Amino acid sequence: FAGVYGEFHQHTVAARSALAGALLNAARFDDCLAVLMDELTRLDATPDAPGDRRLAVLRAIGVLYDRWNAAEPGKGYDAKASEWKANERKAISAEGPATPAT
Repeated sequence: FAGVYGEFHQHTVAARSALAGALLNAARFDDCLAVLMDELTRLDATPDAPGDRRLAVLRAIGVLYDRWNAAEPGKGYDAKASEWKANERKAISAEGPATPAT
């Protein structure tokens, strides 16, 4: 899609979102994280990238870690979820979040 429509066209974004959602629903957490981190890297490398898309990816990473923690408790995924949710809150308040380690 990106080659046809561009990196941040609605069809490209929808395809990446659908892929991440499918991987999350299949409990393929590592693969889902890879897709989301790739998207975040693309967004961070593009100065005019849509800010709402970045917020959506930050939110999705928090949700991913919540689900991962529910499936595999006691492995620190709850802390990761909290970290990414805090990052999302910082982005919303326009403080410019630092990207937490994966």
